[in-house]
Amino acid sequence: AWPRMGGDGWLDPRMFRFVEMGLAFLLISLACWWIARMVSRPLRHMEGTARAIAGGDTGLRVAGRIARRRDEVGQLATAFNGMTDRLCQLLDRQNQLLRDISHDLRTPLARQRVAIELASDSGADEALMTSILRQNERLETMTGQILTLYRVSENGDDMAREPVKPMVLVNHVLQDAADYAEHQRVDCKLVASEESKAVSVLGDGGLLQRAFDNVLQNALDHTPPGKSVKLSLSTGNERIRLIVADEGPGAPEDLLQHLFEPFFRADKSRGGKGWGLGLAIARDIIQAHDGHISARNRDEGGLEVILELPVFVGG
Repeated sequence: AWPRMGGDGWLDPRMFRFVEMGLAFLLISLACWWIARMVSRPLRHMEGTARAIAGGDTGLRVAGRIARRRDEVGQLATAFNGMTDRLCQLLDRQNQLLRDISHDLRTPLARQRVAIELASDSGADEALMTSILRQNERLETMTGQILTLYRVSENGDDMAREPVKPMVLVNHVLQDAADYAEHQRVDCKLVASEESKAVSVLGDGGLLQRAFDNVLQNALDHTPPGKSVKLSLSTGNERIRLIVADEGPGAPEDLLQHLFEPFFRADKSRGGKGWGLGLAIARDIIQAHDGHISARNRDEGGLEVILELPVFVGG
């Protein structure tokens, strides 16, 4: 016969209770993890989609498998996609409207310019004709900038590209701006490293020159008479960097990120000149060339705009 064990049994009931509590805690934890995963994964997907759309990829939407869910997450995804569709439609209509208006304005503006010149030749008041002609030129410049902005935005990937030297483009920009800088009584200074003088980038020389010119014009517009604008050209990490630094009032820190938005003008700090298109065009041109553009306030006062482009290393 088996010996009897004295006292309490070797399987203590309290041990079963601890095991049961441990298993219950484990099961509850697994259930909470599974529920959190079911909710957090689609939310992370929506967050990533929102960031991509904010970065310019307006064709993205939340995946259909999430939008088809029959819970609150699915309703949120459906509402998100509907909101994005509506916003993109409004942006497309705005872009199309501005593009059409700009195209339609070019012909009457050109005819108006001819009429002004004929009136001036016929003995009309010279001062009045000069003023009218100047306003006509401003309108022509604005429509040209709008068309350039949307041409680069829509066809940036299809532009013709060839090796061009930024140093040559910067010199052309400085030559073109010489009269305006003299009129503004602002001195332009260029400092270029030896390496940067021989470096090439792959792109559209005309558009890149337009970007450089827009940044320089912005600096000249906001530099007080008797001050200077400094341009620095250097290379590093297979990129070429152009810095255009002015001695103007700078811009509030909270507005720096908006300086490259179309039609944005930091009126209180930057004088409100122009239409807020120059830096926006420069941004789109630089980004279309796989580059980067940014702005920051200088410690000694003024604003500096930094343009970076990848160096062309082909044959």
